[in-house]
Amino acid sequence: MVKSTGAAEARRQAQELLSKKQSVELRSEHDKARQIEAQKTAHLRELRLAKEAEDKARKEESKRRAEMMRETVRAKAKKDQ
Repeated sequence: MVKSTGAAEARRQAQELLSKKQSVELRSEHDKARQIEAQKTAHLRELRLAKEAEDKARKEESKRRAEMMRETVRAKAKKDQ
């Protein structure tokens, strides 16, 4: 009977070690998934910021061209008077 108690204790310890190992592996997988998600989010943010900067530059260029056109029209109107 002592032998079976020792075997039962050894089995319990082995199960604890296996459980701890699985827990560490699962945590590691979650950490990797979280890191990948963070990288994707950072990349999408970079893309969004680049697009916003490009849109802003286009809008400013469009305003500049519109103002140049207005100045040209005004100058032509003055000249025709």
